[in-house]
Amino acid sequence: MKCSTCDVEYQAMPGFEAYNQASDCAASLYLKDGDYYILAHYGSAYDMQRYALKRDKYEVGVICDNCIKKYIENGNAHLIEDGVW
Repeated sequence: MKCSTCDVEYQAMPGFEAYNQASDCAASLYLKDGDYYILAHYGSAYDMQRYALKRDKYEVGVICDNCIKKYIENGNAHLIEDGVW
């Protein structure tokens, strides 16, 4: 599997191949009602956190922790929910 944002390839975690989850690459960047969000899952350092993204155009799909970190550091992503489930 690979990050839809930076195209880096990651090896899926055993048993999680169907969910596109790899260590350090287990979050979803998605569009809802015109806004972009990131929701991190098991395997991500940001597990159970949801981020809102600044208005811009993003690539929907799997996103890795390195890309999430860059978005946070440059102010494009901010935490809106922790402990999601």
